[in-house]
Amino acid sequence: MNTHILTFIQYILYLTITTLSLLLYHIVNIPYVYVHTYIHTYNHTYNHTQSYIQSLVLITTHIFILIIYSILYIYMLINLYLLLFSILHLRHRSILLYYHE
Repeated sequence: MNTHILTFIQYILYLTITTLSLLLYHIVNIPYVYVHTYIHTYNHTYNHTQSYIQSLVLITTHIFILIIYSILYIYMLINLYLLLFSILHLRHRSILLYYHE
């Protein structure tokens, strides 16, 4: 197999692993962000309702950004995999045509 294709496969695998680890990090961080924001806001306002609302707004924003981020990375990875499969298919087809002649 061509070294360019192997490098491309390694690149796609690297992006996949990086994407999954970043998503996992953000998902695991959500409770920490909520608690930290709640405590920080309560220490400044001494108002449970305001602290709760600010924490919920921050968490909702965090989750929304996480969803957008996930959609974009999944879209990018799908396109990279499709590109890889099309390259491999064309390479396989050209090899078959070469041996057929």
